[in-house]
Amino acid sequence: MIYKGLYHPITVKELLSYIDDSQRSHKFWRDIFNSIIKLISVPLYVKDREGRFIYFNEKFLDLLKKNYKDVGSKTLLDIFPNDPLCEKLHKMDLMVMETGRESIGEYFIRDSQGRILKRHCLRSCFFDDLERIVGVIGVIEEGAQSGSIGQVLSNKFKEINIISRLQEVVSKSLDTEVLVKQATKFIYETLNVDACLLLLTQGENLLLKGSYPELSAIHGLKAEISQIRRCLCKLSLKKKKIQYIEDLKSSKSSGRLPCSMAGFTSLVSVPLITEDRVYGVLALASKTERRFGSEAELLGIIGGIVSVALKNSLLYQDLKKANARYKIVADHTKNFEFWISTQGDFQYASPASENITGFPPKSFYKDATLLEKLILPQDRPLWHTAVQEESSSPFTMRIRHKDGGIRWTECTAYKIYKDNNELLGIRGSISDITKSYEAKRAEEKSQKLLSSIFNSINDPMFMINHEYEIQMINKAALNYFDIRDPKTLGKKCFQVISNRNSPCGKCASLLDSELLCTDFEKTILKRDGEHIIRVFLHRVYDEAHAIDGTLVHIKDITLEKVIERELINSEKLSMLGILSASMAHEINHPNNLILFNLPILKQYIEALLELIRQETPKKTLELLELFGLRYDQFIEDLFNLLDDIYQGGKRIEAIINRLQLFVQPSDYKSRSKVAVKEIVERSLNMCASKIYKVVKSVEVQIADDIPTLYINREALEHVLVNLLLNAIQAMDKPEPYLCIRAYRGTAWDESIIIEVIDNGKGIGDSELSKIFDPFYSRNRSTGLGLFISKNLIETIGGTIEVNTKKGYGTTFKIKIPVSQSGGWNSNGLLHNDH
Repeated sequence: MIYKGLYHPITVKELLSYIDDSQRSHKFWRDIFNSIIKLISVPLYVKDREGRFIYFNEKFLDLLKKNYKDVGSKTLLDIFPNDPLCEKLHKMDLMVMETGRESIGEYFIRDSQGRILKRHCLRSCFFDDLERIVGVIGVIEEGAQSGSIGQVLSNKFKEINIISRLQEVVSKSLDTEVLVKQATKFIYETLNVDACLLLLTQGENLLLKGSYPELSAIHGLKAEISQIRRCLCKLSLKKKKIQYIEDLKSSKSSGRLPCSMAGFTSLVSVPLITEDRVYGVLALASKTERRFGSEAELLGIIGGIVSVALKNSLLYQDLKKANARYKIVADHTKNFEFWISTQGDFQYASPASENITGFPPKSFYKDATLLEKLILPQDRPLWHTAVQEESSSPFTMRIRHKDGGIRWTECTAYKIYKDNNELLGIRGSISDITKSYEAKRAEEKSQKLLSSIFNSINDPMFMINHEYEIQMINKAALNYFDIRDPKTLGKKCFQVISNRNSPCGKCASLLDSELLCTDFEKTILKRDGEHIIRVFLHRVYDEAHAIDGTLVHIKDITLEKVIERELINSEKLSMLGILSASMAHEINHPNNLILFNLPILKQYIEALLELIRQETPKKTLELLELFGLRYDQFIEDLFNLLDDIYQGGKRIEAIINRLQLFVQPSDYKSRSKVAVKEIVERSLNMCASKIYKVVKSVEVQIADDIPTLYINREALEHVLVNLLLNAIQAMDKPEPYLCIRAYRGTAWDESIIIEVIDNGKGIGDSELSKIFDPFYSRNRSTGLGLFISKNLIETIGGTIEVNTKKGYGTTFKIKIPVSQSGGWNSNGLLHNDH
C-alpha cells in the first residue's frame, strides 16, 4: 500500500506483483510521508469522514497534552467529552468536508489547567481518485495573522499536492523509459522550468536518459557528458547534496561548465541516491534567474521519489530477466515445477507436467483443482498438510496418470512470503520416482527376506566392513553377547562385543590376510563364566568381485569341549575300572591267603606256646626275655601283631570291595533298603583322605528315629560325596569345621533331612542363582557336580536346598519325603511304624 496525498491508501498491483516488499513501498512511502510532514513544523492532524483522527504529529499531541493511545482513531468529542469548544471545532471540520472548501479560522483548545488557548487553523479537504472527499487535514499555528498563515500553509499544501501527484505519476509504470518520460514531463510542467533532464550513471560518465522538452530542443547539450569533473551534476553526486547556480552568466564557474553552452541562467542538480545505489541526477534549468535554493527541501523529496521509482523500475527489469531465465530452466527440467497463487490458481506449470501426469500445462491453468484430483485419495491428506504447513519436507505420494496407471512421485511444496509476512503463493516440484521406488521396494523386500533368514539362524552372526563397523547383526548375536544398545549398526565390533579400544589381534591378522575363509578358537568371559567359541570368517564380495566385508559366524563349543573332556574322563574311568578290577583280583588273592592262613598261624603259635609252658619251669619263663621284652609281654605283643595283620587284611578287603562298587556301572533306578547312618559313614570313608588333610574338626549327628529308606544307594552316596568334596574346597578359615546331620522333619513336613554344613567362604548372592546350572563353576572343575546332584536327588524323589552367607559358610539340605501311613509310597520309600 502507498499513500496518495497523505490520506488515501491505494494498491499498485503491478508493483506488488513483481517487486519484493523489502525493496519497495512501505519503507519508501513512509519516508516520503515523513519528509512531507517535515515541511510543516506546526501542529497537524488528519481526520476521516467521521471526524476520527487517522494521523497527527508530535506538535499536535503537545498541544492537546495527550499521547498516541488517547488520540488515535478517536474524535475530538471522545477525547474531551461535554466540552462546547471541542464540539464547535468538530463541527467546523465536518463543515469543511461538506463544503469542500479550505477554511482559515480561530482554533480554541483547553490546556491541562483548563485555560482556553487561541490558535489559527487552516483546514483543507482530501480527495480520492474519483474526486470524492474522504477526509480533512488541519494545520494549527500560533501568533500569526490569518492571512499570512493562510498564504504559507496554502503554499505548503501546493507542495504536498505536487509530491502526491508525482507519486501517482511514477507509480503508473515500471518501465524505465516510460517512467523517465512521464516524470520529466510532470516536473517540467509542475515546477515551471525551461528544461528537466534525467541523467543516469554509466561508469564514470553520465548518460542522458530522458528530457523535457526533447534533447534536440535544448541547444548545446550532448546526450553523454564525459567531462564529469567540470559538471555541476558530478559535484552533486560527489557531495550527495543538491547543487545549484542561480545566475550562471555571472558565476565564476560558467567557463568551466558544459551546461553554459545551453543558454540557461539558473541550474540545479538533484542527486538520485538510495541507501544501496547511486542512479544519477535530476537536473532542472531556467533561462531566467530563479532561486532554486529556496526550493531545496521540495526538490530533495522529489529526488527521493524519483530515486526509489528508478530503483523499483530497475528491479522490475532485473526480475523480468530472472523470471525469463527461471522459465528457461524450469521449462527444461524433468520435474513438474509449479507455482500456485494465494487464490489457488496455477501461475506457472512446467512442460514436464505432461510426462508425469499426462496433462499439459494448459490443463492446470484451466482447472486449478486438477492436481488434487490426480492425487490418490489415500495420499491427499499428505498434500493438504504440505500446502498448509509453513515448511514441508519432501514426501511421497501417488498420482494417477492420464493413461490410468499409478505413478509414485516425490513432492516438495512450501509457502513463499514477503518480508511483511504477506503470502505470495505456493512453490512446488514433483518428480517421478516410480522406477526408483519399485527398485527400492524390491531391495527392501530382499533386505527383509535376508534379515528374516539372518535372524532365524540360532548361532550368533554379524557382518563388518573394512573399518570393523557392524553392518548387520542377528538377534542371536544380540542375545548371546547381551547387547542392549539399539544403535549397534555402524559401531566398531570390538567396542560393542569385547569392550575393547582396538581390534582383537587374531581377527585383525586374519582380516588383513588374503584368506577367503578361516576359523579359530577363542575363550571369552561372559556373565555366567568362561565360554569357548569358534569364530568363522567368510569374505563377502560386491558386484565388482571386490571384498566388500566379512561375515563373522560364532559357534559356542563350550558344551562340546566339556563333553569332550567328560568323554576323556569316562575313558580314563573306564580304564581305571578295568585296572581296578585287575588290581582287585591280584590283591584279593594274596590278601585272602593272609586272612585265611592267619587264624591257622595263630592256632599254631598258641599250640607251641602251650608246649613251651609245659616243658619250661615257671621260674625260667618269668626270667626269660625276648627282644628286650619279658616273656609274658612278648607273648602279648606277638598276638597284638597278629591281630593288626588280620585287621589290615580286612581293611584291604573292604577297600577293594568299595572300589569295585564305585567303578562298576550304576543303575540309579534300582532300589534297596538303605540305613542313613550306613550311607553317611560310607561317604565319609570314601572322602576320608581328603577330609582329614584339610578339616580339623568333623562332627556327625545321626538321629536314632530315622527310618530305613528304600532308595538307590549309589545315587544318595554320590550326592553326599560331591557335597563333602565341595565343602572341603570352600574351606578358608584357620579352624575348618565340617558337620553332617541327619534327622526327621516336623510333623507337618514329614521327611528325612540330611545336612552338610561347613564354615567356609560361603556363596555370594550373584552366584547363588547359578550354582545348580550346568557348567557353572567357581573353580577349575567341570561345573556339573551340583547339576548332577540335584538331578539325582530329584530322581529318587527328594529335593536339595542351600542356605549360605558370604564369608560365613554354607549348608546344603537334602530332603527325602516320608509317608505318614507307613509302607511303600509312590517314590518307593519304606517307612517304619512308629
